[in-house]
Amino acid sequence: GFFRRSITKNAVYQCKYGNNCEIDMYMRRKCQECRLKKCLSVGMRPECVVPEVQCAVKRKEKKAQKEKDKPNSTTNGSPEMIKMENGVKPISPEQEELIHRLVYFQNEYEHPSEEDVKRIIRMARRYDVNTDSILFVNNQPYSRDSYNLAGMGDTIEDLLHFCRTMYQMKVDNAEYALLTAIVIFSERPALIEGWKVEKIQEIYLEALRAYVDNRRRPKPGTVFAKLLSVLTELRTLGNQNSEMCFSLKLKNKKLPPFLAEIWDVDI
Repeated sequence: GFFRRSITKNAVYQCKYGNNCEIDMYMRRKCQECRLKKCLSVGMRPECVVPEVQCAVKRKEKKAQKEKDKPNSTTNGSPEMIKMENGVKPISPEQEELIHRLVYFQNEYEHPSEEDVKRIIRMARRYDVNTDSILFVNNQPYSRDSYNLAGMGDTIEDLLHFCRTMYQMKVDNAEYALLTAIVIFSERPALIEGWKVEKIQEIYLEALRAYVDNRRRPKPGTVFAKLLSVLTELRTLGNQNSEMCFSLKLKNKKLPPFLAEIWDVDI
């Protein structure tokens, strides 16, 4: 869709990030120039794009065929049409499903199980800007020295830089929640129906965009782009953490018991 629209409209894009963006799930929304370059580099050919005039003719023919095949109706209008006439736009099936899920999970967590409470407490942590350290649920600060002593000094600088970035952006709870959902519903190896996961992620991406547009004026577009770049940085941190745990295992070293419990790893 993006490639066809770009070619048929003779679109001219401009990269703002150095003309060398890595196009993935997050970056493809940020830089259209590099996205178009990638389309061309993988073999997409402008001459193979069907002209817009021809597409319009096909759409018109298809619409005429649907009208021809549609059975006659004696009703005065569907509920959807009545809603539109009253000025109320009906919600999409995806939005309705999302609302049902949110209500379900809210009801479920009014009385969470003991095991879920333990999980939530175990995962609780926050960044302390005054000491430039990470505080876990036991209020124990983990600073550069702590990570160096644990054999994880290679990752701490990137982690603290990420924390400082989030602090400086003043990310609120709603944005954190939406970013978390976007990360959960992201592409990963061995997914059987990855397109379904991507479709769910698109819902949360649009929700985040709408929220930022309303909260982050006068430059919501810039903030939204920064939030998406944070997701790329977060994915890098996740890969670093996995590699670090694997490296410690190869070296026959063990994580401090508290961190091993937090990350739910046995090495």
